[in-house]
Amino acid sequence: MNDRPSLPTPQAMQGNSERYGALLQVVEAIASHADLQGLVQDLARLLPLLVPVNFVGLSLYDAQRDMMRLHVLRANVPADIIGGQESHPSDTPAGLVWQTQQPVILSDLAEEHRWPKLIALMREDAVQSCCLVPLTSAVRQLGALAFSSLKKDAYRVSDLALMQQIGRQVAVAVENVLNREAAAAARQDVERQRDRFSLLLRMTNTMVSKLDLREVFSAVSLCLREMVPQEYASLILCDGKNGRVRLHALDFPENQGALTEGAVSDVAGSLAGLALERRRPAVANNRPDLKAFSHAVPQLLVMKGFHSM
Repeated sequence: MNDRPSLPTPQAMQGNSERYGALLQVVEAIASHADLQGLVQDLARLLPLLVPVNFVGLSLYDAQRDMMRLHVLRANVPADIIGGQESHPSDTPAGLVWQTQQPVILSDLAEEHRWPKLIALMREDAVQSCCLVPLTSAVRQLGALAFSSLKKDAYRVSDLALMQQIGRQVAVAVENVLNREAAAAARQDVERQRDRFSLLLRMTNTMVSKLDLREVFSAVSLCLREMVPQEYASLILCDGKNGRVRLHALDFPENQGALTEGAVSDVAGSLAGLALERRRPAVANNRPDLKAFSHAVPQLLVMKGFHSM
């Protein structure tokens, strides 16, 4: 009697070789990407070689807003569902996976009664089953990675080890991307603060070196354009106790003689009047708000195509 184990067939060996090759491609893709979009796009392309996948979705938890955000969704079939959707953790299976740190297999979405809104969207794109695994780095719980298929019962418990391993690798890549983004944002903030301090220093030097009010205003307005987008700037001061104001200085290239420095006017219906009345900044952030002021200046700016003041 021969008790020796049977050798794998050539077909089985070839199948294993292809599977290992596909797994190597997935690992290389995860390691090589510096952005989430490209990473998930490659996963959607390569994972079907390992498991039944038509959609790959990456959901991250936003701690400030207590929301799960579907950052990236990639499909290898035509679909209407897109990334960018937000849901409370209790309204999505990704939230359950993030909270419990346990994978979830939904074998038949037609029989799934939790998360009705999201499940309905998935079924509209013919998704019939899905599997979600935690995205957890060494320092934090990031979210969940979702694999979805157009076939019912596409995922088995035996697939979980592989998919969780992929999830762990993706979590490392996501952590690296988020850290790079945070470092870049911090660097930009430092540069922005540096530029603002430099601008304030230049403005201070300008104001102490010039005695003429008009020259001071022109120099300050020129400096401000480097940091604050503007096509109109004016210096308006109260003219005595009569409740009127005087336009002392004007920087308005599109003026064409419509406004005159030294002109005295009422403040009623103007943004300046609102600021003086409330003793705090007044802002019109859109064209309808600007148009609501009846004073000649905001009406002129609306006519000139301005949208905010």
